[in-house]
Amino acid sequence: MGVRPIDESLFKDPPFPIITPEDKQFAKDINEQLKAYLPLWERLDRLMVLDPVDYHLSKQWRKEAEHKMIALGKMGMSDEEIDQFVDYFWRSLHPELFITPLVKNPNLVDLVIEINRDHSYGNIYKRKQKEQNSSLRL
Repeated sequence: MGVRPIDESLFKDPPFPIITPEDKQFAKDINEQLKAYLPLWERLDRLMVLDPVDYHLSKQWRKEAEHKMIALGKMGMSDEEIDQFVDYFWRSLHPELFITPLVKNPNLVDLVIEINRDHSYGNIYKRKQKEQNSSLRL
């Protein structure tokens, strides 16, 4: 939530798994579609982002969750299926391209909570309050 379109030039040398020309076009198409969400993002009162200390952890955590489900006799994805699943999302909205700039922009995010490897929270960053008019209207 809250991710903004990025400059298309960033897709010239994108991070893995945006590799093929088709991957790049897919990422560009998704980026273009983000423009339609800008009016919605403008309506948000606040935006809090949970930001893993390393975005690669999302794949590891998904594998751990699937392994637990399988161990309990439930259906779960194989490691290969998880890789494909997570890579799909990284191709569409790669964390390095979309999340990192978002969490570094104090004009867009009110609170960033870093999530450590062990799922505990780490650093918490709060946007500085803007100067507010002290007059009160009744």
